[in-house]
Amino acid sequence: MKVYIYILTLFVLLLLSCNTEESKVKKSMYYWKSEMDFDRSDADFFRETGIETLYVRFFDLGWDEAHGAIPTAEFKTRNLYLKDLNVIPVIYIINETLEKTDYNDIPVLAGRMFEKIERMYSDYCKGGAIDEIQLDCDWTESTQSKYFTLIKEIRSKSEKLIISATIRLHQIKYSKKTGIPPADKGVLMYYNMGQIKSIKESNSILNNETGKQYMSEIRSYPLPLALALPAYSWGIWFRNNEFKGLVHNINEKTIGTLSFLEKTFKNYYKVSTDTVYEGIYFRNGDIIRLESITTEELENAAEICSPVFEKNEKEIIIYSYTPENSKLINEKDILDIYSMF
Repeated sequence: MKVYIYILTLFVLLLLSCNTEESKVKKSMYYWKSEMDFDRSDADFFRETGIETLYVRFFDLGWDEAHGAIPTAEFKTRNLYLKDLNVIPVIYIINETLEKTDYNDIPVLAGRMFEKIERMYSDYCKGGAIDEIQLDCDWTESTQSKYFTLIKEIRSKSEKLIISATIRLHQIKYSKKTGIPPADKGVLMYYNMGQIKSIKESNSILNNETGKQYMSEIRSYPLPLALALPAYSWGIWFRNNEFKGLVHNINEKTIGTLSFLEKTFKNYYKVSTDTVYEGIYFRNGDIIRLESITTEELENAAEICSPVFEKNEKEIIIYSYTPENSKLINEKDILDIYSMF
């Protein structure tokens, strides 16, 4: 009898151990603004949600006709709360920059980029060696060779450096044309699915019916993949039914306080008088389409994606964190999303 109880106990412990391993999820978020002014409430949010890793956009790699490839939209902060987090630098590479950069200049460019990332990491983060750098680029067939060479060159700057690359859904579907980046891992961007410039599009951020169509290709993709899910909102600005640009710092709560907007249909708003908002000059008759993600849509996305991301060590990255979003995002909802993997 004692032997039976011992074996049963051992079996239960092994079962619990397996379940614990299967449910291991690395909880991460993106931070995409150029400035950061965190306070104690932000630190509390990360602690209470168990988020230990923050992917921070350090700069964009833009183009200047006089100086060539240059950093733009550089990240700056004065507070020390990043010292408590595992920060992974992200560099957004504008595809036009690759188009205009001479292939022979790639090694020098990679060196300059790495040195700048190191300086910024030392100034704003824990310091020491950088474990990982993420490169974000919507590369094309014409820029594939330059981009892939840039990845290899940056990776060669440190023996233990991990390079991750963002992967868009169309780069999954047409991987034979776009190629597989020579990175250590990828991050699947499960958002930006629709026709953002079309006035007829209802929500370009997330369409789970569209997302379902990519699952088989995702399963067979040769790179290990983390998953990035959307938790943000923005406005899409139209004039005479033509796309004009994006409107940031706008959501379902703030849009109701804007007296120059009249709701016309579902998530469409009409500008009723000439005005300036967020540095944009709007004219009477302009249209703003508010795009946001509901908790139900995010949970549905997690349900669709979770069977595809079955590896023991999973990383789920929420895009994106801002102090304003922390007041809009329910911490329980965020934890529920992570728990679905």
